[in-house]
Amino acid sequence: MSERTVTIERHYPADPAEVWELWTTPEGIEAWWGPDGFAVQVHALDVRPGGTMRYSMRAVDDHIAAYLRSQGLATETTHEIRFVEVVPYRLLASRHPVDFVPDVETYEVGIRLELRPDAGGTRLRLVLDTMHDQTWTDRAVAGWEQQLDRLAHTLQEGR
Repeated sequence: MSERTVTIERHYPADPAEVWELWTTPEGIEAWWGPDGFAVQVHALDVRPGGTMRYSMRAVDDHIAAYLRSQGLATETTHEIRFVEVVPYRLLASRHPVDFVPDVETYEVGIRLELRPDAGGTRLRLVLDTMHDQTWTDRAVAGWEQQLDRLAHTLQEGR
């Protein structure tokens, strides 16, 4: 993790094993990963230190796709993340290349997911490295806030 991070915390009324499964299986990830207006397809997943996840994310909302095009951004991108630390049902840390920002040289950010049981469910703590500037950091945080809302909805639907 970098020296500059942002932390998001949530509580889910679900067992840590349920939350973990949604972060570590293709079906689970495809059910909630990605901000509103996007769909994700997992192409490969190996959840272990040194393992990777390769996935594509596509804008499925026409307004979002038009906005991305107007900003010179792709409407579909493929990503590969590398897992650096895995403690089942408790910790999932990964490194993600940021290679999709026009005119910005590729760099990596870290994401650290921490899960712990608490009264009535699971406490989730997500620690994100900041990005190259405040605008992109704000976009990343907003995206993760949306994703975590989608995770809550997915957990609720599964019950």
